[in-house]
Amino acid sequence: TNRLPRYLQTGETRRSFSSKSVRVSARFDRTATPEDFAVKKASKNHKPYQVKRNRYLIVSNDGCARGAMCYALLRQRLKARSSSETPEIRVSGLLAFPASQPDRWAAAVLRKRKLPSSGFRTLPLDEKLLGTADCLIACSEENWNYVRNLYGNIPGEVSVLHVPVILERSLAAYEKACHAIENALEKSVGSAKSR
Repeated sequence: TNRLPRYLQTGETRRSFSSKSVRVSARFDRTATPEDFAVKKASKNHKPYQVKRNRYLIVSNDGCARGAMCYALLRQRLKARSSSETPEIRVSGLLAFPASQPDRWAAAVLRKRKLPSSGFRTLPLDEKLLGTADCLIACSEENWNYVRNLYGNIPGEVSVLHVPVILERSLAAYEKACHAIENALEKSVGSAKSR
């Protein structure tokens, strides 16, 4: 009573349905057994598959000040944490033109810390860019609110650094902001909250 239909047991079969002109072809190498459908128990040493976060998207107002410094600091932090990890870090300035570079104060702070500022470009924010990221890093609560209220394709993990906009254009103000970003990354990245 549990046997499969004869035409499903072995060999190649073609069955046609003239009413819809549908042809179904299949090849079966052997007769199916109950073991083929059995649910196998997981071993005690089995570890669930975990997705490795290696695609980061940083958002700030213009991407050229806080975003640029966050980019350099995050890159340094990830490199020190794992030499085998090759993260992809992108920066989007919500109010900046695409391909903007770090402004002169941000570049000066990074040079003082011996961090590279070259090879950095901002990108326009859109759903496609958000969809490529594993983790979103918003430089401030305002940046995070802007993204979540206007876009739907939010990455699975989000870190908000709570670093305010740099109002004063001076090296001292940028150094203070850079220090705040460094401390916030130490606390946030690696323990990012899930949405």
